[in-house]
Amino acid sequence: MRIPLELRGLAKDTPRPAAASLAGLAALAAAETQRDDKRRGPRRLTAQERQSRKMAIAGDRAQAIGAVITAWLDDPQRLPSIDIWSRAGADAVDALDCLIRRGGPYELTFCTFAVGESSLRRLAFFKEAGDLTEIHAVVDGLMTGGHRATVGAAVRQTADRYVSTGIHAKAFVLWPTAAGGAAYTITGSANLTANPRTEILQVSSDEAIAAFYRDRINDIFREKDAEEEKTKRKRAARG
Repeated sequence: MRIPLELRGLAKDTPRPAAASLAGLAALAAAETQRDDKRRGPRRLTAQERQSRKMAIAGDRAQAIGAVITAWLDDPQRLPSIDIWSRAGADAVDALDCLIRRGGPYELTFCTFAVGESSLRRLAFFKEAGDLTEIHAVVDGLMTGGHRATVGAAVRQTADRYVSTGIHAKAFVLWPTAAGGAAYTITGSANLTANPRTEILQVSSDEAIAAFYRDRINDIFREKDAEEEKTKRKRAARG
């Protein structure tokens, strides 16, 4: 049976996390196969059945990705980053969830093309619990405007700072707000939303990389603030 996760970044003597979580990964692969078989079947699934299956696959995927990252974090000889190639899709919040539960509190600064309300609810849970002290979000305008306005409203409600602009980059930075904490960066193709397509995730524990992405995302906020200030001055001059 095909295992839908491939990895890079573990020391040679480290037990493969894919093997350690083989049962969960096998269940995920089986769910994918069942999904494909049902698509080819004579009866179309109801909306409730489709949603139930998507939730089951998403749960297995999150558990598998969490197991992989946990094994990497527990590896005393680990490399500075781990790469995950997921044939079962990925949601960046799956990796964030694992890292936040292992440490914190953190400030979360991120940019992404798309967001999902269920993923935002998971971040809101961590914020309410005090594991996330602040959330700064940059999201593409196509994904938060028009008929997706409810998503934009959900981002505004969850984030302390929010910019809607043209962006396709995906970077998520967990910056420690307590002394001695570790900084983490998640990059790759995964957005902050569930997606069944093949995705890649790179999780890094290099503080310099975290600082780089955090600064670049904050540049967007600074540019937005400058634009708003310029607009205010123009209005005042006309007034």
